[in-house]
Amino acid sequence: MARGYRSYRGRRRKSKAFPVIMAVFILLLSLALLYLGLNDAIVFSSEGILIHNPFAKKEPEPSPSPSPTSKPDLVIESPTPEKTPEPSPTPTPKQSFSLNAAYLPDISDPVATAGIIQLADKGVINSVIIDMKHDDGTLGYISANQYAVQAGANVAEHDAREIVEQFRDAGLYLVARISAFKDNLVPRKVQSTSVKVQSGVIWLDRDYHGWMNPYLQEAQDYVSDIAVELADMGFDEILLENCCFPTIGRPQLIAYGEYEAVSKTETISNFAQDLVQRLAGKNVLLSISLSSSTILEGTDEALGHDATSLYGIADRIYTDIGTDSEVSSTVYDSIYSISRTSLGEPTAKFVPVIDSPRSYDDPSASENIQVAIGTFVRRGHGWVIRDRSGLYPPAGW
Repeated sequence: MARGYRSYRGRRRKSKAFPVIMAVFILLLSLALLYLGLNDAIVFSSEGILIHNPFAKKEPEPSPSPSPTSKPDLVIESPTPEKTPEPSPTPTPKQSFSLNAAYLPDISDPVATAGIIQLADKGVINSVIIDMKHDDGTLGYISANQYAVQAGANVAEHDAREIVEQFRDAGLYLVARISAFKDNLVPRKVQSTSVKVQSGVIWLDRDYHGWMNPYLQEAQDYVSDIAVELADMGFDEILLENCCFPTIGRPQLIAYGEYEAVSKTETISNFAQDLVQRLAGKNVLLSISLSSSTILEGTDEALGHDATSLYGIADRIYTDIGTDSEVSSTVYDSIYSISRTSLGEPTAKFVPVIDSPRSYDDPSASENIQVAIGTFVRRGHGWVIRDRSGLYPPAGW
């Protein structure tokens, strides 16, 4: 046989087992597929074996019929304008009017307080002037000021706010009287505020009272703080008395040091103007007491009072015109004339103060007061009757 060739013996027969094997394989494959397909369809339950046809055509679930949509109305929303915040109402500034007032030296005196309310109920008075900072430095209320606490000025054992409300309920216009720089407590306890002599010792006036130095800012601040507290308490007006330099006693011994050349009148006027600014927005008036001689002469350099300047700053000027027997004197007539002409202000701004008689048992005393009040009313301004006991006739004058 030649190399590289195999002999040909013809086509082999196929094995008979092969078709059988293929048939068995196909059968097993079909059974496996059937089992897998029916596995999820066979359910074993208490009712037996349940079979469902997974190949059955499922009825499509009806989709919810869409609600008929109507064409929406065209709505044009206009932008909501922002509300402009309403400004808080500005309190109406108090205006000067004719006072018909009585003086109350001690707000804690229940008898005197009841008497004031009785006069108001009878229409005798429409205002009350209450001493809230006395000449000796004590206060008619409890102050939060550090100097007042340190000096022991808080001697009040009553609720001043409650009494103020009682007066307000009675319809009274409330004036708080302050002894400004005359003070016998703070200068002794806080000596940096005091008027002193050359040696540095506290100067005392004829009544052995100390004074705060009006030149000093801390003295001015103390008076201003008291005024602000009283305004916040509900008083309608602040009346400054002793808002001046001391002159009673031996003022020639006083040493003002670096302030010797500074104008006293400018100092007092500037202080009053500064206090007006501190009280701004509190709806309260500021008034000053001037002596009749200051108004007649125009200025008092020793006191530090310039009548024209202070008249332009203060809302009212209070003036002592003496006892009731002096009401019709030329002093009052002169003061009235100046208040009408030289100072050029309405008469409601000028408030004469007269002292009550020593005894109301004298019929002529009450008659003199009535004549005085009649004169005041005819000339267009109010009045203050001052009884230093705070006790007045129940029926008035």
